[in-house]
This record gives sequence, C-alpha cells and structure tokens, in this order.
Amino acid sequence: MILLSDIRKSFDAPSGGRLEVLSGVDLAVGPGTAVAIIGRSGCGKSTLLSILGMLESKDGGSYRLDDDEVSHLSDRDAARLRGEKLGFVFQRSFLLPHLSAAENVEVPLLHARNVPSRRLRARMVENAMDIVGISHRSKHRPAALSGGEQQLVAVARAIVRNPKNILADEPTGNLDPLTGERIVKALATLTNDGVTCVVMVTHDQELAGLLDRCYRLADGRLSQSA
Repeated sequence: MILLSDIRKSFDAPSGGRLEVLSGVDLAVGPGTAVAIIGRSGCGKSTLLSILGMLESKDGGSYRLDDDEVSHLSDRDAARLRGEKLGFVFQRSFLLPHLSAAENVEVPLLHARNVPSRRLRARMVENAMDIVGISHRSKHRPAALSGGEQQLVAVARAIVRNPKNILADEPTGNLDPLTGERIVKALATLTNDGVTCVVMVTHDQELAGLLDRCYRLADGRLSQSA
C-alpha cells in the first residue's frame, strides 16, 4: 500500500525564490488498485512519482510504503526497500540491445541480494512475460521488437521480482494510441492478484480512464477526476 500525507516539494525558481510544485499532496493506493495521475506538462507529476520511488527527497509530509515510513531512511535502506517493493516502468524501455527480451527481463534477478538459481530465474522470467503477453518474443533482441513490444518487455522486467508496487512514468508517451492502450491494460491486469498496486503518470486522460481511479494534479494538489 502507498500512503502519502501532506507531501510538499519546491525548487529554486529561475527568477529567484522558491517554486512549490507539490503543496500538500494526499494519496492512498490500496492493494489490488491501479490509479492514474494526470495533469498539464510541468505540473509536478514526474516529481511526485520520483518521490514515490524514493528517487527524490520531499520537503515535508509523510510517505508510508506498506508498513514502512520512508521519510528518514538512509540511502542504503531506501535502496534496499526500493529493490524489494517497487517496480519501475518509464517512457523509454531502456532495454539492453545485446540481450534478448528474456535476458533483459532477467537482469533485475541477477542484481538481487540473493540471486535465484538459474532454473528458478527461468521460471520467474517466463511467468512475468506470460503475464504481459510477450513470451512469444522472448528470444528476440530489442532491435527486432516493435516499440510496444519493447515496452511490454520493460513491464515484464519491472514485475519479475514480484514487487507489490508498480510505478509507471508516461509509459505510453512514445507509442501510438492502440499500442498505448495495450500497455495500460497490461499494467491494469497486474492488480488482479488483489495485492499489487499500480500508480501511472500520464498526459492521456482516455488511457487514464482504463484504470480504477484517476487523479488530477493541479496547483500542487491532487483531486479525484470524474
């Protein structure tokens, strides 16, 4: 579960002073739920997602990830928690070009604290690729995959370690509408286990409507969108 309370964040403004982009954000995303955050460019959506991913610090407020208050974690503990509980999908897939799709999905397993056996890794990779419907392309390298297929591989890579929280930052930004819909539906299915939660940032309100709830970020605050 993700629980934010009164999250604040500001930056130095080019003209001097401070520019507050998050002015008291509250958000609760329970298990088995997928939510979208929409808003105009520059409103702070990616900043909010970076805070959720513990990639950027907040200025104030409380952030609980499952049972952990992350506000005062050391960098080392934050990195450990990030690896155990979060999966990331970005606008670009960032696949390694010299590896096959399956090998790209396997990469996070090779960097785990306790690396699974080769046989177990193979089962975990196959399961992740089956979930998002890309296992039939497992032996192909990124250059042989379409943009949508590459992004599906990226989603499989994000879930291969079975994190219970998935963060997606404009995952359809470089894709055509039909392929974008396929990606969002794949993300939505991840919550079918009743445990995983998904938070997706997007500029596309139509795609946002495919998820359970949609929030709009404006003037530094979140409000639920109809």
